[in-house]
Amino acid sequence: IASSRPQKINPKYVYGLALFPYVGWTVGTLIGATLGNFMPTFITSALGIALYAMLIAIVIPPAKRERGILFAVMLSTLISCAFYYIPYLNQISIGFATIISAVLTSLVIAYFFPIKEENEND
Repeated sequence: IASSRPQKINPKYVYGLALFPYVGWTVGTLIGATLGNFMPTFITSALGIALYAMLIAIVIPPAKRERGILFAVMLSTLISCAFYYIPYLNQISIGFATIISAVLTSLVIAYFFPIKEENEND
């Protein structure tokens, strides 16, 4: 929201803008942790899948519009699968594999799909 404003913004505006998501995240986590202890296992498992579905729903619309985003999704998936299935690579911890996948994908995408500045004369 703040980045879409064309004029210079006040730091208080950004603090106010960030306050509600932080409070919502904290309260939602508290409610989820509390209710998660009382819910049946099949519901908590379904909610875990819902989180992945939500993340996919966030990525798919921009990936349909821009080839670079689609390529980034496909490349990061391919690299992640390589870390899972290829011998020796599957010895690397999931945390480092995620970092390496993100960095490699970012480098490839930045090289092949650079974002052009608005004031460039191409």
